[in-house]
Amino acid sequence: MFFACVFFIYFMCVDVTVISLAVREEILFDKYMYPGSLFETGYIHSVQKTPVEDVYVVVDGELWLWEERVVSHNAGLPSESPYRGYFLSDKEWMHFFGGRYSTKMYMLRVGNDVLGRNVCRFYGRSDWIDLFEIVPGKRCAVSVETKPFLTTLIRI
Repeated sequence: MFFACVFFIYFMCVDVTVISLAVREEILFDKYMYPGSLFETGYIHSVQKTPVEDVYVVVDGELWLWEERVVSHNAGLPSESPYRGYFLSDKEWMHFFGGRYSTKMYMLRVGNDVLGRNVCRFYGRSDWIDLFEIVPGKRCAVSVETKPFLTTLIRI
């Protein structure tokens, strides 16, 4: 009985970070995120018609924009390294790292199968989730929240 109480108290006090994607009040996805976990979004640039991918890292209960990958850097895409960041180019992508942007929530405007083709993927998954098929033309709130582990189990 003692160990059951300790176990219960431990999980009542341990915090976890949860990332959620929601349209209005409807939660589409919510996943546990460990410190250092990645969350990625991608879309097709409306003018350049080239892919753009953003990589966010969960740190201290916030999403930090860690990397942006682009194939072209015209039409409003980055053209120089971010402040406190660096640039790397390879055969496939131009990578912009750093920049110190973090947030607990941002809005992701989802296009459709013609404009945007927005996708996302969570840490540990190799496949992309086609948001443009699930919620075409909607605004999706991407947010992180740190809360006690037990409340996430019982959905409080």
